[in-house]
Amino acid sequence: MSAPEERQSRTPRVLERALLLAGVAAGLSHTPSIVPRPPPDQALVSTAAGLMGAASGLLVEGATRVLPGGRRGATALLAALGVAGVVLGRRRGMRGQAAAAHTAGSVLLASSAGGELVLAAWHRLPAHLRGRVVDRAWTTGLGAASAFVALRRQMAEPRDSVKASIRYEFLPSVSGGPGSRLPLESLDREGRKFLGLAAPAARIAEVVGEDAIDPIRVYAGLKSAAAPEERARLAVEELVRLGGLERGRIVCFCPTGSGLVNPVAAEAGELLSRGDVASVVVQYSNKRSVRARAHLPIARASWRALLEALDRRLDTLPPGERPEVAVYGESLGAQVVAETLFEGGVEMLRALDIERGVVTGLPHEGARKLRAIEKRGERRPEGVGVFTSLEELLLAPAGERERIRYLIFTHAEDPVALFGGRRLLWERPAWLARDGRHPRLPRGMRWLPGITFFHLLFDIKNATSYTPVFEAYAHDYRLELPTLLRIAFGHWDVTEAQLAAVEAATARSAVAQAEREASARVGPRPR
Repeated sequence: MSAPEERQSRTPRVLERALLLAGVAAGLSHTPSIVPRPPPDQALVSTAAGLMGAASGLLVEGATRVLPGGRRGATALLAALGVAGVVLGRRRGMRGQAAAAHTAGSVLLASSAGGELVLAAWHRLPAHLRGRVVDRAWTTGLGAASAFVALRRQMAEPRDSVKASIRYEFLPSVSGGPGSRLPLESLDREGRKFLGLAAPAARIAEVVGEDAIDPIRVYAGLKSAAAPEERARLAVEELVRLGGLERGRIVCFCPTGSGLVNPVAAEAGELLSRGDVASVVVQYSNKRSVRARAHLPIARASWRALLEALDRRLDTLPPGERPEVAVYGESLGAQVVAETLFEGGVEMLRALDIERGVVTGLPHEGARKLRAIEKRGERRPEGVGVFTSLEELLLAPAGERERIRYLIFTHAEDPVALFGGRRLLWERPAWLARDGRHPRLPRGMRWLPGITFFHLLFDIKNATSYTPVFEAYAHDYRLELPTLLRIAFGHWDVTEAQLAAVEAATARSAVAQAEREASARVGPRPR
């Protein structure tokens, strides 16, 4: 007897159904989702799917040994219960508890009656083939264990000592220099990066072909002060000290959970305005966005404190000398910014003297609120534009585009916007319905109980891990940002040639920063 045959012969019959259903589920896990998965990610998704399949197999196998009527009678009873769950779910609308009943019924029917058919086919295979399948299952499990270790390493919070060691040439017009209340030593990797990537006047002039000035950037990090209100106060004081109130526009950036501000958004704003802009950030978390969701109350408090502190300071200026105030939020920061609009509408923004804004990559909760507003048929406030692609935006009438002052832009296939949490385990989302699904979603993507939940988790991980290559897809908005800012921030004096130059310049900066981070040394460097 060969080694595979011997291992197969030692597999208890009670585990055969679990093994086979695990294999079926693992095979289904290879169906496409929004973002391509590298092999280590696929190994983990296959393992998760396999464990779910094995669990259903073990439950059904145990039930067939306990229920009366022998194996056939128990299987028939379980299949009947599964059919009842499917019918009940369909009759009650396939949402909430009805969806859970339908999914449970489908899984029970597949694991019982379907499992018996698979077992029958399994026992018709030669022993050596069954042994190879068992060997493959063990190999897959071991591969998943190593992939899990690699994933933990990848998803761990980046070490500040690595990215904080990158050498930047800080402009005198950014916070952290001599006399600053926000010293560089109080900032982590994202704060230093935001300040270090400010575009100098000479580079701006080279890109747009016009005279320019050094832009202003201010970043208040978590260690700058303990309370959100104090961080906001210090940020506004620093903004005043650097002359930010004398610029044509102040942009308040709400960062992602890790404290990141999309470098393209900040740089494109500086290039389009020829440096006549001051950008300010108050950090609320240093965790990746999935973990930072727990910090949303602090994010809201930090954001509101910044807007109110800035508004109080601007109230001291004569009306004709006030700079225009704009806001920008992306990912988790987009949700915080959008909540201001959802709760109080444009009137709330105007009460805080916010005249323009851009929101990109709105997470599911914010996207759900937006869909609810549209479903109720409420009229969209004047000046608010909601789009899912640049083509859609550019095809809008010129007059409509020019009236946009607050732009909500989220790709239809952005996994951050589509991930509805645990409900994906048992309920088919509307965006994956058989009819009416968006054409930007992969054609082969289907909802699979449990599996789609893990697909979306890894889609989020991979979609939020930026590469030097720009793609107007999923959660990457870098390619479109110069055009979005040009429209929403009213840069109509920027020519098409200048816009193309800005797009090329921001792409070059992304490549340079990727190379800089790849070659970063471990251990802090002096400024």
